[in-house]
Amino acid sequence: MEKNVEQHEAFGKGLEEFKAYVFATDASIYDGKKLRAIIDGFGNILAQHLREEISTLLELEKYGGKNLAKAWANLEEKVKLEIENPYRMIPMGLGAVDKTFEGGKHKKWPPFPWFVPYLCKFWFYGRHKGSWRFSPCTVFGIPRELPFVEVEK
Repeated sequence: MEKNVEQHEAFGKGLEEFKAYVFATDASIYDGKKLRAIIDGFGNILAQHLREEISTLLELEKYGGKNLAKAWANLEEKVKLEIENPYRMIPMGLGAVDKTFEGGKHKKWPPFPWFVPYLCKFWFYGRHKGSWRFSPCTVFGIPRELPFVEVEK
């Protein structure tokens, strides 16, 4: 995992700068070109990392399901404690779940009751609706094309 750690260090500062700009900049002085420059500063290494991390995550299976399940449960608890704003986190989380991945064999993940995506769409989604157009999937886990993204061939 050394390579993943190196990549995290390489894009971490840029991601922090992005977060600071997004949360601290008033809409009246927002500058799309500045935000784009921040993203351009770390975007390529982040994209490379996300592509390469898939194989790393799949290789974790060799450590055994029980160990991974325990680590995942610990992570879930930590994330729940750190959720500052469910109006941001819930739509972002559900909008990143592709229920068609690997032929749909994970479509029951996350293990929410059937009504949670509807609750998300009709309650949590509205407050930041303009942001969720950037989500790669709907809150129901269906991948969607993003008209402003060029697909790599």
